[in-house]
Amino acid sequence: METSPSLVALGRAVRELRVARGLNQRELGERVGHNQRSYIGHVEQGRRNATYETLSAIAAALGVSLSELVARAEVHERDRSTGYRDER
Repeated sequence: METSPSLVALGRAVRELRVARGLNQRELGERVGHNQRSYIGHVEQGRRNATYETLSAIAAALGVSLSELVARAEVHERDRSTGYRDER
């Protein structure tokens, strides 16, 4: 199954924020009402096209607005399309 670059970028943004908040996938999933760790894993891999409601819950659980989450995803997508890699 081929993943969309936009979904991959969104997943990277979710993972980046989750790790920065010290949460594992299971903990984030529980906070947004998805008790399966694999759900958040699939979002982070760009394999799950989450609903607006779920993305809003993910953003809230990560302490950011939905618009900030999307803005971070856009940066990842732009960096990917230009070949930029942050080597942190």
